[in-house]
Amino acid sequence: MSGLPNHFYDLVLACLYGLADEEQAAELSALLEKDAGARQEYIDFLCMYAHLHRRKGACLFVEPSTDETLLNEYAWKVLAEEEKRAEAVLVERFAEEPVPAAAGGREGSRRAPVSKLSIYSLILSTAALIFLIAYAYLSPDRGEAASVGRLNRTADAVWQGVSGHNMAEGCEVYPGPLKLVKGLAEITLETGARVVLEGPCLVTVETPLQVYLAEGRLSALVKGGSKQAFVVRSPTASVVDYGTEFGVFVKPDGQTEAYVYEGMVQMRDSSDPVRFSKSMLLKKGQSGVSDGQGRLSDLPVNPYHFVRAGDMEVFEQARNIGGYYRWRSWVYRVHREDSSLAAHYFFERDGGDEDCLINAAGQGGAASGRFGDAGRNKPIWVPGRWPQKEGVRFERGRNQAIVIPAEPSLSFVQPLTISTWVYFPEKGRWGGHLISCREKHRINYQFSLFDDKYVYRYQQNRFEFRQYDGAGKAGFYSQVFVPQDGMWYHFAMVFDGREVRFYVNGELFQAAPYAGMDKAAPAEIVLGAMKIDGYVLPEGDFDGVVDELMLFRRCLSGAEIRDIYENGKP
Repeated sequence: MSGLPNHFYDLVLACLYGLADEEQAAELSALLEKDAGARQEYIDFLCMYAHLHRRKGACLFVEPSTDETLLNEYAWKVLAEEEKRAEAVLVERFAEEPVPAAAGGREGSRRAPVSKLSIYSLILSTAALIFLIAYAYLSPDRGEAASVGRLNRTADAVWQGVSGHNMAEGCEVYPGPLKLVKGLAEITLETGARVVLEGPCLVTVETPLQVYLAEGRLSALVKGGSKQAFVVRSPTASVVDYGTEFGVFVKPDGQTEAYVYEGMVQMRDSSDPVRFSKSMLLKKGQSGVSDGQGRLSDLPVNPYHFVRAGDMEVFEQARNIGGYYRWRSWVYRVHREDSSLAAHYFFERDGGDEDCLINAAGQGGAASGRFGDAGRNKPIWVPGRWPQKEGVRFERGRNQAIVIPAEPSLSFVQPLTISTWVYFPEKGRWGGHLISCREKHRINYQFSLFDDKYVYRYQQNRFEFRQYDGAGKAGFYSQVFVPQDGMWYHFAMVFDGREVRFYVNGELFQAAPYAGMDKAAPAEIVLGAMKIDGYVLPEGDFDGVVDELMLFRRCLSGAEIRDIYENGKP
């Protein structure tokens, strides 16, 4: 035992029998981790005890191991708990001889002697049992306990029931349950599949080809060419994939949603992917839902409800760099937490269709816009608030517009919040009709900012909000506002049916009474111009860059408007 402390075996025995305190356990763990000789002494010590136990014919022999697997905290807990739960060994009692009665008529008594051989047997049996448990746990060939992947990276991850040390980036992942309380974690499985968990979620990694999602969200990026399918099971469904990218969301009641980004998956109506009754095939851009009873339907699912493997960088850089990454991480939060978000136009082009303005909040991309219209040209893509982002440039005099077809989910009157980011590159020429949802003269809502070139003087250099039901109601026009050129602005308008509020860069600009309409009518939305039986008032065409536009079906508070500004400012 050269080089080892004299109390080495005392530490081993104390840990094996659950008698060690934290300091002793830490000392032995450190020795085994750093000293290969200590590890060999440890194995030889247990082998010796097991080999000596021959009373009932037991004989163990283990070849010296060259494996460098280290005992970890969990291994020590297993050893200690198994020892505590071990069945008691009956100690043989010898027959007692009668003892003469003592003076006074009381009988004396004495305890039966304990067999030293039984004590040795107890020690050796327990040591042998513990050794078998330890060897089974620590052996690299432990079958079901083999690693199924690796924790690739995390972002603000908080785990429950797992120490931060054991779930550090780069650690091995073994079969079993994982509970992510919050944050993100990306696991790369042995098959090459990359799975992103989003807290809160409860998932069990069953094999390198199969996981069980009890509750929460995950996305999977599966490399093509695999001979075996990758499967995500839930309480009510199975999603079977053969090389694609998709997201799965399991609600507390078991309802399961799936969305396909690339490739194709099959959604089955059973948690058992082999035994099922019905299935549906989902291709790129399609989604499906299995309700609490396992019924399948092709209901739309928001693709932005899942964090994809390629988006992990957003959350990694949100704190370190801020800017664009801070905004994108905020976007994910808003999309999950605020069900009143009716439309969210990023003003970033879709790779497959440059003339499409995607509604990121729409269920499956509903209520998207088109560049250009009858008699109108297309605005152009330009750089946005950050180098990673784009915007759309409207220029007065070029007859440009973006049109969103009539959509009931966007045709409402109150409560309402409109939020947008704009930039005015031209000095002395800016603003105009930003957004209007109207069918001829009937107006659900119209939000504009006019410069001093507009035809009506009482509207010049003012914000406008208008609702009109044909009964003669006029719009509301704010106090004078003149923006600086070359500066990004965040504008917001909030209306509850009785009061209208305008915000500039997160601060309340003006609040005033205004009576709106009670009922809405389906109407298309026009961005950048005003349309009444054809386009009119070209001097009111919008001039500037629009970077983002959001519509909420509720009144946001001043603090929430400020939150939008703080997380989105360039």
